[in-house]
Amino acid sequence: MTIEPPSEVRASPALELLLRKRGELQALLQRHGVPDDEAPWLVTEALLAVGSDAPESPPHAGRLLRALEVVCTRWAVERAARRARQGAWEEDDDGFGALLRSVARRLDARRNRLRDEEQAAPRLTDELLALAPQRRGQALAEHRFRTWAVVDHLLAAARSLCFEDAHRSLDMALLAGEIAARLDADEYGASALCDLRARVALASANARRILCELDAAEEDFGLAERLLEEGSLDPRLRAEHLRLKAALLRAQRRGAEAGRLLDQAMAIYRWSGETDQQVRVLISRALLAEQQGDFETAVAASEQAHGLLAEAPEDRLHLVVLHNLASHHLRLDHVDQAAELLADIRRLDAAQGGRLDGIRVDWLEGLVRLARSDDGGEDLLRAARDGFVAEELPVDAALVCLDLAAHYLTAGRTAETRQIADEIVPLFRSYRIEREAMAAVLIFQQAARMETATASLAREVASSLRAARERSAAPVPS
Repeated sequence: MTIEPPSEVRASPALELLLRKRGELQALLQRHGVPDDEAPWLVTEALLAVGSDAPESPPHAGRLLRALEVVCTRWAVERAARRARQGAWEEDDDGFGALLRSVARRLDARRNRLRDEEQAAPRLTDELLALAPQRRGQALAEHRFRTWAVVDHLLAAARSLCFEDAHRSLDMALLAGEIAARLDADEYGASALCDLRARVALASANARRILCELDAAEEDFGLAERLLEEGSLDPRLRAEHLRLKAALLRAQRRGAEAGRLLDQAMAIYRWSGETDQQVRVLISRALLAEQQGDFETAVAASEQAHGLLAEAPEDRLHLVVLHNLASHHLRLDHVDQAAELLADIRRLDAAQGGRLDGIRVDWLEGLVRLARSDDGGEDLLRAARDGFVAEELPVDAALVCLDLAAHYLTAGRTAETRQIADEIVPLFRSYRIEREAMAAVLIFQQAARMETATASLAREVASSLRAARERSAAPVPS
């Protein structure tokens, strides 16, 4: 006999899937001894955990069954004292129809609540961020701020700020974490809430990594991993954890481990068909290869990423890929290839770039122009240096100075080399920097004053500074 779903749930892909997978679901629930009155709650939680309650987003059967296995296992452990339900599952149509109706009611109620929360979230988020940091804790005592949607909005803000203002990005992630810790598992589902808190931990970990707070970032990644084990086992979240942790390992100079994590993340993203995430993995691979001095591999990875983006709508990801590709070409003295990319990079920066992107594009174009014996490149490098100083990014400013110094030394302009070398040291007076890196800067300054500095020495000092930026504590103004 063919079983039709109750009329009120036919439009929901999530509930239609439950009907199609009826036998497997019943077997799973029976295996864990889940009684009829508990089954709707557990099935609903599994659906919430995999994000399958939205009518426009058909769920994935395998993910749903894995999530239900996790939910039922946790239920069994937490209720170990309860007697296991005896006997076989009732196979009558009315019983399964009742389960579908119960799940549908819960999903409808949740959709209505989330719709209301989503509509209020932008206003509530703005209101919360307008408060002084010391007053936000008091505000969180108000229930209206404690919603999933507000956490989502804060995480979106943290992502958008990540490379423009990592300090603010971290603040957003920490605030999202304070709210997520106060959310009710009964309202949102325990597994789904673990996933959300894992996303918060990943956001804070990545911001700390960018700020070079590497020990704290490692702790946050560990927390995210534990939360993911307790969550829905969503493979996409697992892949994001792998990709972002690989960036931390790269900063810690653990290249082999970073490469293995990137391979695992890429396998998941290929399986899920997420092109933009595959591009992000390839960006990380190119940066890892660059760190290891393998610029041919860096170019190949960036070109592969560019190819994947060929049919995608243009966004900041295109800018990042093309900028990195041009930079890798320059390191191989492929000046013409880098120059050919500049027009598209400028266009993308105007449309999609942020403050720091524009400074970096000036730096890139300045290097291309100098490589083509165009002295206009000097003005662009000076503008980039001044921009980084204004943004309180002394290492980047010093790296631009060293590029200028290498240019001056190649041209035999020793007086200007002395001047630029004397500009570097004051950049670090109010910032922490490794002794070895600072010593390299001082050696270069002394060599410039004695007119014994070389372009090769300038490049060696630049390499030391790049390594120090990845290993050291974040710059903290005095």
